[in-house]
Amino acid sequence: MHKIRGMAQLLGGLLVAAALASVFVLAPSAPASAAGTGTLTGSQFLPGDIIDDAQFFTGSAMSQAQIQTFLTSQQRGCRNSSCLSIAKVATSTKPADAYCPSTYTGSSSETVAAMIYKVQVSCRISAKVLLATLQKEEGLVTSTAPSTSALNTAMGFLCPDTAACSPSAAGIFNQVYGAARQFQIYRLNPSYFNFRANMTASILLNPNSACGRKTVFIQNAATAALYNYTPYVPNAAALANLGGVGDSCSSYGNRNFWVYYNSWFGSGTPPFGSFDTGAVSNGVATVGGWAIDPTAPLTPDTVSIETVVPSGAITRSTVTANGNRPDVGKVYPYAAKSDGTTPHGFSVSSAQTTKGQYAFCVTVQRAPGSTSTAAGVSLGCKYQWYDPGKAAPTITRVSGADRYATAAALSKATFPTAGVPVVYLASGSDFADAASAAPAAAVQGGPLLLTTASSVPQATLTELQRLKPKKIVVVGGTGAISDAAAQAASKATGAPVTRLGGADRYATSEAIAKTVFPNATTAFVATGADYPDALSAGSAAGVLKAPVLLSRGTLSTPDAALNSYLAASPKIASVHVIGGTGVVSSAVTTGIRPAVGTVKTVDRVAGADRYLTSNAITAEFFPTTAKAFLATGADFADALTGAAAAAHSGAPLMVTKSDCLPGYEGQRLVSAGTSSVTLLGGTGALSSVVGALGACT
Repeated sequence: MHKIRGMAQLLGGLLVAAALASVFVLAPSAPASAAGTGTLTGSQFLPGDIIDDAQFFTGSAMSQAQIQTFLTSQQRGCRNSSCLSIAKVATSTKPADAYCPSTYTGSSSETVAAMIYKVQVSCRISAKVLLATLQKEEGLVTSTAPSTSALNTAMGFLCPDTAACSPSAAGIFNQVYGAARQFQIYRLNPSYFNFRANMTASILLNPNSACGRKTVFIQNAATAALYNYTPYVPNAAALANLGGVGDSCSSYGNRNFWVYYNSWFGSGTPPFGSFDTGAVSNGVATVGGWAIDPTAPLTPDTVSIETVVPSGAITRSTVTANGNRPDVGKVYPYAAKSDGTTPHGFSVSSAQTTKGQYAFCVTVQRAPGSTSTAAGVSLGCKYQWYDPGKAAPTITRVSGADRYATAAALSKATFPTAGVPVVYLASGSDFADAASAAPAAAVQGGPLLLTTASSVPQATLTELQRLKPKKIVVVGGTGAISDAAAQAASKATGAPVTRLGGADRYATSEAIAKTVFPNATTAFVATGADYPDALSAGSAAGVLKAPVLLSRGTLSTPDAALNSYLAASPKIASVHVIGGTGVVSSAVTTGIRPAVGTVKTVDRVAGADRYLTSNAITAEFFPTTAKAFLATGADFADALTGAAAAAHSGAPLMVTKSDCLPGYEGQRLVSAGTSSVTLLGGTGALSSVVGALGACT
C-alpha cells in the first residue's frame, strides 16, 4: 500500500549544509545543540519501547500556556514572522470522528500554541509528541526563520520517500492535524500496517536495504506508530553519536524523536519490570520480581511493596532491586554490567500466619540518576487466600446481559428442575418490593424474577416457561407492575397470578408479611428509603422464616404504621433492626416495645456503612456457612434476586465493593469456613479482583 510517511528527511531536523554543500544528501540535525542530550546515552534507546503509550496517546500532556512558554523558550532572535512562538495560522473546522473524537473548531487566526493544544485535545495525541515530531522533521521548534516549504511539510505527513509531498496536506495545520490523526489510525487499525504492538518485526536500518535489518520486539502501540510513520531503526553508529552523524547506513528519524522528546520533556520510557511472585506459604509471605529504569539501566531500581493482611492493615516497605537476574540480562543486554551481572532482581520475605486474604502490590520507582518523568510505575497486584490445610473457596459467577437476564440465570442455577411451586415477580427498576419479596420467595420454595412495569423482558419470559411454576406472585401495585405484564407472565406459563401489594412500599411489605409469614416469631426492620440493608437482611430473614418490614426509618417519633402491624402480629416476639441510627432512628427503634407489648426483644445489627452492616448481619446470623453470595453494594439489581437465592441455599448475601473485597469480609468468610462463593453479576458489577477474592488496597 502507499506509504503515508516513510521519512522525507532521513536524518530529521536541520541540514548541516557545510558538510554536504555539493551532494544532495540530508545530514542530521544535532539534537545536543538544540536541546542538550544531557545524560542520555545511546545505550538507553530501546528500539522496541521508544515511548510509552500513556505518554503518546493523551489529550492532556500540556496546556496551551505551557506550549506557548515552551516555544518561546526554544526560539530566540526570530528573523521572520513564521517562528512558531509568534506565528498566527488559519485553521479549518474538523468534525469529530473515530480517530479524533473531539471536534476541532477552526479559526481565521490563532497561535501555533493554540493550534497544537487543540489538536492534542481533538486527536488525543500528546503535544510533546507533536513538538518533538515538528523538530525531528523540519527543525521548526528551534528555527529562527522557518521557510514556507518547511511549514508546508512540517510533520512530513503525506510525504513518501520516493515522491513529492501531497499538496492537500500542505501547511502547518494540515500537517499537525493530519499526522496526529494518522497516529491514531495506526493504533486503531493495527492489522492494516506493517508494525503493530506485541509483534517481532524485522526493521530496516536505512532505505538502502543493503544496510540490513534489525529484529525488534515492538512492545506498544506508540512505538509501532513511530515505525509506521518512519520505518527505520537507528544503528549502533547513530546511537554512539546522539548529537551528530553515524555512518553511511545510519538513519536518524526515530533516534532524533527520542532524543528531542527525552531532552525536552524527560524520559518517554518509564521504569518497567515484572512482578513474578506474591504468595504466602507455610507462614511466610514472599514477594519477588525484577525492575529496570531504562534511563539508568545499570543502576538498581527502588521498588515499593504494599502488603494488605487479613485484618485490612496495610504495611509498606521499600527495597532495592539489586539481585542478579541473568535471565533478564539476556533479554535486555543494555541492563547487564560488563562483569555479566544484571543487578535488577528483588525478593523479600515476611512472617504472615493469619488466615485470610492477602494482597501484594509492587511499584517501581525511578533509579538514582534517572531522567524518567514517571513518578512510579505499578507492576500490579497479586491476591491470595491463605488458610493452611484448606483450599481457597471455589468461585462461581452468575451473570447475564442485564439485571433481568442475571436474575434468570441465577434462577436457573438455583432451581435447575422445572415445576417449582411459585415464582415471585418484582420490579427491576426499584428495590423496595423485591426486598420484602426475597425471603417470601425463599420460604415458599421459588425464585424471584424481575420485570419492567409495562412488559415482561424476554429473558424473564423464557425462564418462567422453563420453570413451569404452579403459581406466580406479582409484588407491588399496578404502578410497579401493570396488569398487562402480569397477564403476559400468566399466559407464558399457564400459571395463575396473584398480586401482593399495598398503597406504598411500606404497605406492600406488610401485605407480604401478613400473607407469607403469619406464624413468624421474628421480624427484620430496615429502612424503606435505601436498599443495601434490606437486601443484606433478606437472606437471613428467609433462612429464619421471618419477614422484612420496611420502616420510615428517619422519623423522629415512633413509626406508628410499623408498630400497628407488629401489634396485630402477636407471635412476633423479637425484632432485628438493620442499620445504624442514620437509617433507622433511635426513636423508631426504642418506640417498638412500649407500643407493642408482645415484642420482648429489639436489637440493632449495624456497621459504620452498608458493607460493615452486611458483614455484621453475616456474623450474627451465619457464624458458619459453607456457601456465600456476593453482590455489589453500589447498585441493587443483582442483590434483589440474590437475597432469595441465598436464603434458599441457607447462605448469606453479602454486599461488597465493586472493585475489591474488604478485609473484614474476607476474614468473615474464613471464620465461617466458607468453601464456595457465588458472585452475582458480570465484571462491571464485581471486578475480576473480587472474583479472585482480592483484598482492597
